[in-house]
Amino acid sequence: MRTKALLTTGRAVAALLAVGGIAFTYLTASSTSASAQTLGGTATIASPNGDNPPLSTGGSEAVFTVTLPAQAACSEDTENHQYHVFSYLLKEGVAVTSDNFSSGLPSEGLGLVDASGDYYGPANTAPGTGEIINIPNDFEWAGLLKVGETAADLDGGSTEIWNTGLACANPSGTVTDYWNSQLAFVKSSSDPNGFIWWALPGEPPTAPAPPTSPAVTFAKTTATVSWTAPVLTGGSAITGYDVYDSTTNPPSTSGTPNAKGKKTAKDAKVKKLKAGDTYYFVVTAVNAQGQSAASAVVSGTVP
Repeated sequence: MRTKALLTTGRAVAALLAVGGIAFTYLTASSTSASAQTLGGTATIASPNGDNPPLSTGGSEAVFTVTLPAQAACSEDTENHQYHVFSYLLKEGVAVTSDNFSSGLPSEGLGLVDASGDYYGPANTAPGTGEIINIPNDFEWAGLLKVGETAADLDGGSTEIWNTGLACANPSGTVTDYWNSQLAFVKSSSDPNGFIWWALPGEPPTAPAPPTSPAVTFAKTTATVSWTAPVLTGGSAITGYDVYDSTTNPPSTSGTPNAKGKKTAKDAKVKKLKAGDTYYFVVTAVNAQGQSAASAVVSGTVP
């Protein structure tokens, strides 16, 4: 079963709207009886294609699924004991077991949704075994924006770390089992919805997250562009920063940068600008794996 939820940060509104016509691939249940409790198991954000390889990062509209260990099961099943499966999204530091699903939605935090904002849960387990089956393959973080969230709710205006995954709850809504994955939402001006996501710890290494808090000051025809180093380096040390400028917004990051900063740099100078013109600037971070997405755009007029 899938429900469309109006989810708000800190709590979920108890409103369920049935959504039909969605087909999932059925996974055959094991004959093993449900009984063993799992707390803090591993959930993996994965590609919805092929053998579901793990995904390390993606844009707000990147489609994904969640994979669990083989034969992952709730302590009891739906048919005989009314246990159900729910999804959750909680800020780092909030215990998964503090969430309650008696309303059919998380009592706090958010959850996994598809592009339309349809919340995953409550879902039935396999009869007898309690195995978690039919996990959807069309989750998308941008769907949260369609049910009242904003990019800033997710990335905090820069970078925010969350825990997400699937949980089993008994008839009272109490969490009895859960499988978790940690990720970060990172502000990004190059994404159509203003944020990208990272699965932590981020292995294998990837390009870093964008620098944050860009600013610009002018001294005659020279601009000093400053920034804050990204929290997420992609598991590979940052080797430098590239600064791009343009009189059109936003600047392209596909060509040669107009200035560079060393790996420990916090600013760089862009010279020989034209007096009286307005310029737009972005910064990217670079490591051995490649270049980050662009920072937020900062602009100013040359005196």
